[in-house]
Amino acid sequence: MSYALISLFLVICCCKINDVHLQGLLDRQYTIFPKGSTFSVQICMTIQMGIAPGSIFTNAVNWGVNYPLEIKEKKEMTNDTDVSDETMVRRERRSLFKKIEKLFFHMGYDGRHCILRALCEYSSEINLGKKTIVNELLRVFFRYTTETLMRYESREDRLYHQAQINGELSRPGTCFDLYPKCHFSLLNLLLGYHSPEILLNSL
Repeated sequence: MSYALISLFLVICCCKINDVHLQGLLDRQYTIFPKGSTFSVQICMTIQMGIAPGSIFTNAVNWGVNYPLEIKEKKEMTNDTDVSDETMVRRERRSLFKKIEKLFFHMGYDGRHCILRALCEYSSEINLGKKTIVNELLRVFFRYTTETLMRYESREDRLYHQAQINGELSRPGTCFDLYPKCHFSLLNLLLGYHSPEILLNSL
């Protein structure tokens, strides 16, 4: 009798261990969609409206929707307390600059040089000016950082920071010589100094 109880106890323990192991595996299961995947729903309906001699009238209704299945990857940081608010804001600016660069590239401009020139011009011409509403709005976008970059920062961070330093060390009006691939000033465009004709001529 005792042998049977011990055997039953061992079987229950093994089953329990397997259940815990399987539960751990189930908790880690997830679905991954390839990049660019979409979920599509299409509905097509044809309704017969009437039949006339020699003709058939129908009404067709089509409806569709596409939902992008994007996978947002998040990298966990080892210690969030080591990341300052300035660093997080700088990363948001970097992400915004990449999107603007891509937009300019599709328009036929060198987006990277245009952003670098804007950072340079802001530091050399506007950063030390009066604190107006317009200048403060420009500072939000084009004052890249007030901190010293760490070794682990990305190449883009260093390029943007170097453009800011170049502007601080340069005379006003010399940033075009440093970034000649951008034939117009993004700051002047935002301030309304550029006309569409000037932009077309700069292509």
